[in-house]
Amino acid sequence: MATLDDLVKAYRRAESAVPAAERAAEAKVKAAREAQAAARRALAAGIIEAWQAGISQSEIARRTGYSREHIRRILRAGGIEPE
Repeated sequence: MATLDDLVKAYRRAESAVPAAERAAEAKVKAAREAQAAARRALAAGIIEAWQAGISQSEIARRTGYSREHIRRILRAGGIEPE
């Protein structure tokens, strides 16, 4: 059986591990959000390329799962006025 002193030390170690785990989790979330933003930008560029290659707005919407209005907003942001 552990002594009281051993239990206190174990508790203090566990207690001090929480802030480190929180910092690590924050870093992971930040990295995931940055990756998400990069993927969103890449998808927007791909949507613009697809439009310029002649793929219809409805086909782009079907493939991406975005609404046609969302596709139009992406195209406008890319300097393209969809028909």
